[in-house]
Amino acid sequence: MILLSTGIALLLIQAPRLDEELLEAARKGDLPAVQALVGKGANIEAQSRYGQTPLFFAARNGHAPVVRFLLGKGAKTDVKDSFYKMSLLSAAADRGGVDVVAALLDAGANGSDALGIAVYRGNKEIVELILRKAKPPADELSSALQAAEQAKQPEIAAMLKAAGAKPPRKPEAVVAAEKLALLVGTYKGDPVGEFTVQLKEGKLFGMTQGQSFELGAFDETTFGLVQAPQVTLKFNVEGGKATKLTLDQRGAQFTLVRVEEK
Repeated sequence: MILLSTGIALLLIQAPRLDEELLEAARKGDLPAVQALVGKGANIEAQSRYGQTPLFFAARNGHAPVVRFLLGKGAKTDVKDSFYKMSLLSAAADRGGVDVVAALLDAGANGSDALGIAVYRGNKEIVELILRKAKPPADELSSALQAAEQAKQPEIAAMLKAAGAKPPRKPEAVVAAEKLALLVGTYKGDPVGEFTVQLKEGKLFGMTQGQSFELGAFDETTFGLVQAPQVTLKFNVEGGKATKLTLDQRGAQFTLVRVEEK
């Protein structure tokens, strides 16, 4: 009985260490180490403080052999970074490369912001892969087209149009000044930080990190950046004022809560 209890205690001590080593090995792309650690019982769904798993680290850093091994072991693909709110497929589209994105798509991974990130990076191969295998919905295609045109990526824009992309609607709705006034205030939330909404000469502006952006209205509570309508802000209005807003940037959503003035 004593030996059994000692063995269980030893396993409980070893498990977190094995998981940490697996996360680090996956981050580095060390396939033999990953295989050995999984063989010793390391948890393939172990998470960092921000929710990244071994598969997430391997995909983000472009380690295709490790990605394929972990997928073969049944690693989950519906993983999202809790800090940047980035999906597994989006992380791969950002930095992981074509082979990694292809492996994840074949395994059924999805991420609403992945196409926009691939467009932003100007990666035609990954854009083509996502269009062919993921079949993004119309709203994602439209947002991606807007991004491609702003980034002066005519070849990617043509690919998106061939897939059915239409120019997104413009934020041109007319909202009364008293309705706009309900939204004015300062909002905070990670990782954006502080975001201030101001009303100037009947127009709404957002300010963050020393930059100011004019906001155009889709309706009384939904706005887009005039220069980049695919970046939207959805305000939640309660009791005669906005209490929070949701910032949507290429599918990555961030919630910011209104800070009460003292």
